Amino acid sequence: MARGYPDFFGYSVFPGPGIGASNIGGVVNIAPAATETLVELLVKGNIFGGYLYGDDLGPNGLYTIRLTIDGVNVEDCILNNLYLLNQYQDGGFLFALYYYNLEDNDWSIRVTEKVSFGYQYRLECINNDANAVNITTNLYYYRVV
Repeated sequence: MARGYPDFFGYSVFPGPGIGASNIGGVVNIAPAATETLVELLVKGNIFGGYLYGDDLGPNGLYTIRLTIDGVNVEDCILNNLYLLNQYQDGGFLFALYYYNLEDNDWSIRVTEKVSFGYQYRLECINNDANAVNITTNLYYYRVV
């Protein structure tokens, strides 16, 4: 007879021994034509998932989200491209568009789960707009000890 919680997503709802689950995030203000780090993890671990949210962004969506894993630039994601490609599911991308509102210029991106990293996971935002923006980040991960 099976015990514990079902393994719907390829891993238990609660991490096993030697693994500590946590979340990290906050709000970062990004000046025009600047690059800021949204979140950086300097441990070995795996990503459960998460989101990035920007309200009152510029109407063109020309903001780049850069993912770096273990010192290697893995993906540069432009918000407007997610919208134009109709990218609402993972489909091989590391980011998926979760919500957008073109009238209020609100955008939300879902961070794909099951991404492993050896010593570093960093998300950066490049502001290609003429106005400063606030990006809210919340990332769920577990640390492998």
